Amino acid sequence: FAMASSSSSSKKEEEKALKEALRALAQGDAASAADLCVGFLKTKEGRDNPDALIYLGKSQFLLNEGRKAIKAYKEATRFEEEGSLRAWKGIVEASSILPSSSDSSSVVSVVAEAFQNVLSSLSHHHAKWYSLLESFWSFLERARAPEDLVREARRAAVVKTDL
Repeated sequence: FAMASSSSSSKKEEEKALKEALRALAQGDAASAADLCVGFLKTKEGRDNPDALIYLGKSQFLLNEGRKAIKAYKEATRFEEEGSLRAWKGIVEASSILPSSSDSSSVVSVVAEAFQNVLSSLSHHHAKWYSLLESFWSFLERARAPEDLVREARRAAVVKTDL
C-alpha cells in the first residue's frame, strides 16, 4: 500500500509541474516555462517525460531559440506515436525560425534523427505519413542539406513505404 501511495504522489507532482509549465506558456512567460521544464526533467519523475520535452521545445521556440527547440523536440520523438507526432509538428514550426546560415549541418542531422524516430513510431499505412514526409523534404530544402543526407532520407522513405 505504501508503494501505491508513493506512486500516486509522484504522479501528482508530475501533473503539478507540467500544469505550472503549461500555465507559464499560456501566460506568455516562455522563460519561466523553460525553467520549470528543465527543472522537472532533472527529477526522477520528470526524466524522459515527452510532455515536458514538448513544452520545453515550445518555450524555446517562443524565446526564438530554434536550435534548442529542435533538440528538445527531437528527444520527445523517442516516445510513443502521439508524442512523436506532436514533437514533429514542433520541429517543423521551430525550423521556420532558424537563421539561414551555412552552419545548418548539425541541425539537419538532429532533424534527420528525429524524423527517423517518428518513422519508427508509425506504420507506413498511417494517415499522416505522407504529410510528414513532405514536411521533411521541405525542411531539407530550406536547410540546404547535403546531398548524401537527402539520398539517405529518400532511401529510408522507400524502405519504409515498400515503394
